[in-house]
Amino acid sequence: MDAYTIYFADVSVVITSQPLPPSYSVMECDSDLRISRANILKKAETEKCIAVRTPDADRTMASLAAQFVQVEAAGGVAVDASDRKLMIRRNGRWDLPKGHREAGESPAVCAARETEEETGVRIAEVGELLCSTVHCYDLYGRWEMKRTSWFLMRAAEGEGMLRPQAEEGIVAAEWVEDEEVRRRIKMSFPTIREVFRTLYEREGRPAAAECKKR
Repeated sequence: MDAYTIYFADVSVVITSQPLPPSYSVMECDSDLRISRANILKKAETEKCIAVRTPDADRTMASLAAQFVQVEAAGGVAVDASDRKLMIRRNGRWDLPKGHREAGESPAVCAARETEEETGVRIAEVGELLCSTVHCYDLYGRWEMKRTSWFLMRAAEGEGMLRPQAEEGIVAAEWVEDEEVRRRIKMSFPTIREVFRTLYEREGRPAAAECKKR
């Protein structure tokens, strides 16, 4: 691949051999085309958009990934008969249902299961893969790199009241009109904005670029 995007909380890190807009703060990999997690975290203290410049994005990404425990997850955008989107609220932000893949489980099956468990909705159909995102986080001293596959899903008709899964920290689950979706994702996680950006661009409604200098 020519480029990879990894998220550290609200910070976007792009590993690329291609030129990027001046809004990105550039880091150089070492002579072996490696980049350290520690250096990225230090840069992320002051910069929101970081570009790691490398002649071989695959090699540099592999070197970074080796510094994390790898986790696979899936989730997505469930749509009802009125084209409303299902959103959840967790950790103080509006989000989308997702969760870890179980052994032997396909990403599509995982996306439907997690959506049903976290919201109470029944998924009638899992459609196309919208995108995949990568984000990294420190889980009690263990750094994980989570790769999440995001799907477009259709909810079954005649569903009753939504039931947010409290034990997963979900405090609300709501069907949301597109205008309200756009308002809510401004303060959501960058991975969620990427999912909706992909969805709306496929529908012919392009979204603006996000990265700006701090």
